[in-house]
Amino acid sequence: MGSFQDYSIFRKWWKKETPPAKGYTKSYSATTSSGDILQADLNFHDKKVRLTLEIASENGKIYIATIKDGEIIQEKDLSSGRMVPIYSKLAPFQEVFSCLPDPDLLNTLGGLYGISKQPLGHVEEQTHRPWETSTRYDHIFGINREKTLWQRIFLETENTKNLGSFVLR
Repeated sequence: MGSFQDYSIFRKWWKKETPPAKGYTKSYSATTSSGDILQADLNFHDKKVRLTLEIASENGKIYIATIKDGEIIQEKDLSSGRMVPIYSKLAPFQEVFSCLPDPDLLNTLGGLYGISKQPLGHVEEQTHRPWETSTRYDHIFGINREKTLWQRIFLETENTKNLGSFVLR
């Protein structure tokens, strides 16, 4: 569906929601630019994933796949109630599903349908160094992260005294 540059866009499509299906602990939903609705639900304890596709070009037909620990349990066309293979319906969305922000969900899928086991387009989190972040309770522990106005003036005058006639600014 796209190239490596598109992964960050796909990743932004996924929104965390409350699970609509009973028994699932996490749920993510994405709407593509063509109006297709993709949903992924996870039951962490049972290692069970439910993928839902609502394809706009087919007048909103809904397809559901239930996977347990990397094995397909059920593939179903919810509109007609029939069991149908949905690999061909899911294939155009492999990269979008691979950009899901939950590594546990992707790992539970086990690489089925060509969906990667690790999230694509993963943004590296910036690590904050301890001296860059401040908390509101620093004063209790005697931590001064910046100098007060008087400390700066005092240090400035002290430095000019030590230099003698040379003043550096």
